[in-house]
Amino acid sequence: MIDDQHMIWIDLATVVIVALLALIAHAPPGRLEDASDRSPTERQGWADPLVWITVLLVAVGAIQAYTLYTTDRTLQATLVASNRAWISVARAKFQDEPVANRPLAYYVFYGNTGKEPARGLVAQEEQGLIDPLSLRATVYELFERADPKPNDKLCDSVHPDNSGSPVFPSGPYDFPYFRVTNKTLSDDVIAGKKVVYVHGCFAYTTSWGIGKTEYCFLLWPLSLRDNDPTIVWPYSAGCPRWNNAF
Repeated sequence: MIDDQHMIWIDLATVVIVALLALIAHAPPGRLEDASDRSPTERQGWADPLVWITVLLVAVGAIQAYTLYTTDRTLQATLVASNRAWISVARAKFQDEPVANRPLAYYVFYGNTGKEPARGLVAQEEQGLIDPLSLRATVYELFERADPKPNDKLCDSVHPDNSGSPVFPSGPYDFPYFRVTNKTLSDDVIAGKKVVYVHGCFAYTTSWGIGKTEYCFLLWPLSLRDNDPTIVWPYSAGCPRWNNAF
């Protein structure tokens, strides 16, 4: 079966072949050919208006074929985006009000806002610390001094696994992903002198290919919100980068 994309190139090839045949039929006589036996119309060659009309038709046909091709690609991308699975990550929070010298444990709330199940879901994450937002510095500057800096290539190392559970279409944060780390919360985090960031990536399979969702959140104790005017969110806020879906 011939799909629309192949038909576009067949149409373009047909236009080119017809144009070449027309050009050959109206080409000027060659050097070794006696042009005296040709009629004035035959001797016009490239001056024949039909030749230039044919050239124009070739150009129009090429433009139409390219337009059809790009339109087809756009429609295909729109169709995929509107029907595939999409894992969204809405927010994150500490498991409980954090206590110094206890393991860092947190939830990331996610969902599938697409129209088909996301299969083979796999997650990978990392955590680190940045200076508090109340310092006279932008969030970008704070992340430049993060310990450690977020890995820009984290999603590259995450791949779906067929043994992973499917995630059926849902709301944007219907499912909690719980993580207990081997990192210990310090007194600086409890006192607000350091802010925890959690950075991760979900990978999954859709009927259209592999999908990935990257997320990054800042976490702080709920008790700090009343004392720090820069904290206007109850549990967490998104990082300035590392939030992508593709």
